[in-house]
Amino acid sequence: MKFNFKMISDEDEHLEENVKVMENQIKAKKAILEEVLRTLETEKDGSNSVKRRKYIRDILNCEVSHKCGKNDIFSANKIDSFRFESNMFVRFEITNRSTKGNLAIRVSTCSTESSIRWILFENRTSVNTFPFVRASATLCVSIPFCSFLENDSISVNICGTLIQNTNQLYSLIY
Repeated sequence: MKFNFKMISDEDEHLEENVKVMENQIKAKKAILEEVLRTLETEKDGSNSVKRRKYIRDILNCEVSHKCGKNDIFSANKIDSFRFESNMFVRFEITNRSTKGNLAIRVSTCSTESSIRWILFENRTSVNTFPFVRASATLCVSIPFCSFLENDSISVNICGTLIQNTNQLYSLIY
């Protein structure tokens, strides 16, 4: 029985070189990403920031998490989440911060595969539904659990639009 030790060591050296090259590539990508994130956080133009985050998501296949800034119109605070049958439910407390009108809510997801459903309740224990938020309301979002099997995470977008109060509308007409 004869072993070729020289052959094994050459392969080891080649593998070690490949690992070093990959480590250097990862360090370079990490440095580039850190620099991009630094500019995203200081960017004054929000539309460019959104475009760059989309590029990062599409090209590097990763989502950049960022701190939620204070929204002047509304806030959404997570209450709880739970699984019931084949759906995952997440409840949010929506607070209307504006005094200029009621808040119409719209919920969507970035993922085209997952279809979500949502409903707006008067409060945490109520069964009364509302089409808009006066002062505060509870938003219940239902996501099919199979969506989590296809994706590591699901992003939910909560958009709010101000609707002027009717007495303000009448005062504008007269």
